[in-house]
Amino acid sequence: MEGTSSFKRLLNAVLQVARDPRPRLDWIMGAALGLAALLLYLSARNVFYGFDALLYAEAVERGSAERLLHPHHLLYNPLCRVAYDLGRLLGYGGRALTPMHVVNALAGGAGVFLIFTLCRRLGAGRLASLGAGAALATAAAYWSTAAGVATHLPGMAMALAALYAAAVTRASAVRAAVAGAVCAGAALFDQINLLLAPPVAAYLFFSGPAPRRRLTGFAVAYAAAFAVGYVFVPVTFLKMAALAAYVDWFFYYARLDRWGILSVGNVLPGADAFARVFYVNAFWDNATAPFVEGDLRHLRVALPLWLAVVICGWNLLLWFGRGPGRRALILLGPTFFLYACFTLWWVSDYIDLWLVPAGCLLVAVALAVSNRRQGRGISFLALSLAWLGIVNVNWRDGIEPRTELRANADYRAAATLAATVPRNALTYLAPTPVLTYARYFNGMTKARTPNWALSESDGDSEEAARRLEALMRGEWDCGRRIYVGDRAFPGLGGPPFRALGERLLRRGRPVGSYAGAVISETIYAVPPDAAGD
Repeated sequence: MEGTSSFKRLLNAVLQVARDPRPRLDWIMGAALGLAALLLYLSARNVFYGFDALLYAEAVERGSAERLLHPHHLLYNPLCRVAYDLGRLLGYGGRALTPMHVVNALAGGAGVFLIFTLCRRLGAGRLASLGAGAALATAAAYWSTAAGVATHLPGMAMALAALYAAAVTRASAVRAAVAGAVCAGAALFDQINLLLAPPVAAYLFFSGPAPRRRLTGFAVAYAAAFAVGYVFVPVTFLKMAALAAYVDWFFYYARLDRWGILSVGNVLPGADAFARVFYVNAFWDNATAPFVEGDLRHLRVALPLWLAVVICGWNLLLWFGRGPGRRALILLGPTFFLYACFTLWWVSDYIDLWLVPAGCLLVAVALAVSNRRQGRGISFLALSLAWLGIVNVNWRDGIEPRTELRANADYRAAATLAATVPRNALTYLAPTPVLTYARYFNGMTKARTPNWALSESDGDSEEAARRLEALMRGEWDCGRRIYVGDRAFPGLGGPPFRALGERLLRRGRPVGSYAGAVISETIYAVPPDAAGD
């Protein structure tokens, strides 16, 4: 009985803290949650680097404006460069990846703090806001990018900051201007956040007093910050005087004809990618396994998933019907819709692009749970159990296996490749992370892919093939062999690349192979006499 009384006193104390109306406590709790997330991300780093991460790390180390100022993530490389230079000033002698890990971990902790404060500002209770922050911190995609090196996470944190800045504007044009500057900053970190401006502007116009004054302040500050980032910076540091050069730089992927396709067939891959923001494994396979495979042991995985989906969905439906705080839907709903439509059109299964919609959903769930008058305790209990189960799988399958670089198949394949091919030889391989690992960790700086050739030729496949062959002829003229992979030529680049590849592989001889996480290639050495074929 004494133990039961002690538990009740402890529970009452926790509930009393949760009901404390003082806003200072919100900042303390949010900061503590963000700090805990930061320590989590730094304690076990995700060292399975993607294709872009190592290219950006190379750019940070070289420091040239042309490499640092990428149009789709304009501020990411410069921020990482500042962290890298600061580390070297303090005596750090390693490469850029570690400071970039710190940048992502700081952005991850800031995002967790911001989602807590955003929930509180929009009217969610403290316990629900803490739940939303903890759920975001340990969501599979957010956790892995905050503990790793990824370009989208600082933009995600800035997007949450922009949503919070919009929520606190009240009738002040100055606060609206701050929201505009932060919103533009989110776009400068990640170009997809250009989609954030319409929902924020709509919220400022429809959700409070003095709508025209607030909207004017927002628009002026947004335009000014955008002009500094996307006009002043490229003109000053990249010396872009011609409009055509600027358009080519700003619409980099458009030059390569990489526009997306919006179709019904993108919905299921997009839904699965959205689910995998929260849960590391294929959601539908895990959620239906007990019923499809008839093995009840799968319930230990499926039950947390269904608890989370059913309880969250039930609370959201009740909130949409009659709950207070629905004004937040003016901000959250259009944001979710625009990002979802863009991602379904662009690359539906690219998980990182679903991070901002996932944050919007968590805020909505926090508001929904907070506004329930009956059954709130059951919701908290069910969601807590679901969270514990999901976090266990996310750690076991998503983070822990990725904390050791030598466990990375692409890293091992790059080492095999470096042992097969001379470091200073021109190597042409399929566009996989193996090549970027070989460039970054093994010094194979003359390695190329079809992406490079097409990029250098503005997407013209015939010009790209001629440029690539001219590069190879330069090596042959010096009496050096070139090395090509048998998977580099089919597909990307079309007939001109396939014809070149068939000739090279016919004249070459296999000297080795590698097996990465996604693709395996046989390497052919092509001697100088192939130049005359």
